[in-house]
Amino acid sequence: YTAAAVTSIGQRIYDALDYALETQRLVLIDGNPRLGKSTAAKSWAATHPGSVRYVELESGNDEISFFRQIARSLGVSINLNSKAQELKQRIADTLQTRQLMLILDEAHWCFPQTLYRHALPHKINWLMTALINRGVSVALITTPQFFRSQKAMEENTCWTSEQFTGRIGHYEKLPTSLSADDLKAVAIALLPDADEQSIEHLVLYAQSSAKYLAGMDAIVSRARFVAHKDNRKTIKLRDIKCALKESVIPSDKGFSEAMSVPSNPLRKSQIGRAHV
Repeated sequence: YTAAAVTSIGQRIYDALDYALETQRLVLIDGNPRLGKSTAAKSWAATHPGSVRYVELESGNDEISFFRQIARSLGVSINLNSKAQELKQRIADTLQTRQLMLILDEAHWCFPQTLYRHALPHKINWLMTALINRGVSVALITTPQFFRSQKAMEENTCWTSEQFTGRIGHYEKLPTSLSADDLKAVAIALLPDADEQSIEHLVLYAQSSAKYLAGMDAIVSRARFVAHKDNRKTIKLRDIKCALKESVIPSDKGFSEAMSVPSNPLRKSQIGRAHV
């Protein structure tokens, strides 16, 4: 939902991915959920179709699922009888040509989800030995959960992280939130024909909701549905307000407080008109 509006966080992700592609180094991008990291990475990858493959990892401990996800993104032939070792070799043969960069989103799933004494991070070790040590450009996009998993792995097994951290060519720590200008740009990208009051409502909701950008996207989707039911293509302020009323969950109390106590005169006048 942020592809049409490159936020300041999105630009930092673009720069980090540019660095990984150009230098053939490992880049680690770390940021909180719902900041648009995945959308920015997908958007950047789409502009490099011949040189980048994007993979959004899924949870799970089994290696075969991990390698199947990567193989699919590379176009490597797989079948139900494919063994992990076989897929490893095919993937390595494809990527070690250094013609493709690999982006792994939700990279915290590279660590085992059950910390048995001998549950070593085989996926991380494979990335290091088969790809990163061979000069393959790799970018890992993750949340702080990555480092919690890494620490737990070190505390509960004999594995140490020095070799892995020593191979990180660039670490990009993202801000914890988007600025009001960024949120407004995203809102306008989602609703380019909306009036200022509708945009203001979306920004206020994103700032106070735990769902953040995902919440904004959900409100717009619901507002489109409301307008469609009324046989209209254009979304109006009343559609946004209806979507907010139907979609704001009890935990989103901050939005109601923000709407009732404007923080500046401009917002007060806009919100006052919105409630007329």
